[in-house]
Amino acid sequence: AALAAFSFTACNSTPEFNVPGAEVFIEAPDGEYHGPMQSLRIDPTDVTIEKSLGAEFKAFGTFEDGLEVEVTQFVEWTGDDSVFSADAAAERFAITGTAEGQTQVSIKLGDLNHSASVNVIPAALMEIALSASATEVNRGQSFDLSVLGTYRDDSTADLTEQATFTVSDPTVARVEG
Repeated sequence: AALAAFSFTACNSTPEFNVPGAEVFIEAPDGEYHGPMQSLRIDPTDVTIEKSLGAEFKAFGTFEDGLEVEVTQFVEWTGDDSVFSADAAAERFAITGTAEGQTQVSIKLGDLNHSASVNVIPAALMEIALSASATEVNRGQSFDLSVLGTYRDDSTADLTEQATFTVSDPTVARVEG
């Protein structure tokens, strides 16, 4: 189906509406009537994003004659704001992952609706830092090592238990525990 530029108008005086349950109709630049709208879709359909990162969505409506048009600014967007925050600007709908989990983003226009899945995954590990409890030790002494991870969302975590420590020369030092 071809995408085309059309103007949408809310109007009470139109004898027919081409979005079921809504007073929205479409008039092509050539004056032809397209409708009624049969379905909505969200693009992309299923999204996986990292916590603190985002994704943008667009909404499309398809009319019974196969014409598909973008309706992003005309649909009502809803979703679980405990998992993402949304920015519903006129030309786009953007979300940012705020907590790990799965949810839906839904659109509604008149009696038509559609949903897309959103999976928010943990933020990526961006940096690790090794720290030691001492900078110098004498033969036979020991010291503690710890590893701190910093994630894309600026959160940090102690990764010492998950880290694997090795030494380049086991005759000089060894790792215990």
